[in-house]
Amino acid sequence: MSTTELLDSDLWQTAWSGLPAYARARVENEIPPGDRPPFLEFLLKPLEADCATGRPTTLSRALLDSGLVVHAIVSPGILSAPDAIRVARAAIKLDLPLDAKLLVHLTRADRVWPEGVPEAEIARVFEVIDAVSDCRRLIMPLMKFLKLPQKHLRSKVVKLIARASQNPGWADMLLADPDPRVRSNLIEGLATQSGPAITEILQRASKDPHHRVSVTAMLELCRRNHSSSCDEIRRIAVEGDEPYRLAAEWALRQLESQPKPDPDPEIQS
Repeated sequence: MSTTELLDSDLWQTAWSGLPAYARARVENEIPPGDRPPFLEFLLKPLEADCATGRPTTLSRALLDSGLVVHAIVSPGILSAPDAIRVARAAIKLDLPLDAKLLVHLTRADRVWPEGVPEAEIARVFEVIDAVSDCRRLIMPLMKFLKLPQKHLRSKVVKLIARASQNPGWADMLLADPDPRVRSNLIEGLATQSGPAITEILQRASKDPHHRVSVTAMLELCRRNHSSSCDEIRRIAVEGDEPYRLAAEWALRQLESQPKPDPDPEIQS
């Protein structure tokens, strides 16, 4: 057996270990006789093939209903982050509540929350949800994660909630959070929304004392054709202190790599 085959055999074993016996049996019944295919191919091929119709076939349904897809996405020991995101993008077209199921998998009853849940799994789920979900059905489930002790994880939760939340009062509260990562991720999450309340929050955040928060807010305003924010980013990139200058240079790279949006009528230069 080659090294590749040994590694893939380990993947299969890890994947099976996360399934109850009845779920494993359901999936095994769909594997053709003979050698098992590579694990990633086994997951992706039916899911991506069925995306064209939006209807799962027998194999895709078995993969989804057994919990194998969720288990593989959540587990860094089974799939890399890019592969997990690819699987999730295909699976969520066939199973719309997949994003919610990922959160439920983390907090299921047989685990002690949060001590019994590996940080790597939580981070993986947030990364996948960030890539595939608009988070509209996740605001309440995500609230539980705001109590995580790890600041970097809580800041990611804020970004995901902000993507879907229509509550300006909640955003105001988070703009007062002492952790600049929370404030910055709030701005990134709000970037998908528009309207006068969002504009006002971005304008206030552009005056935040932390370089990451203020430059992120100016970036989002600039994307909305707020010309003075664009000018300020360019000025800071030349004249700012090092943290501000580096943040402004990052913002300019973001602007160069993305198409220019239509003007936001709520923003006046």
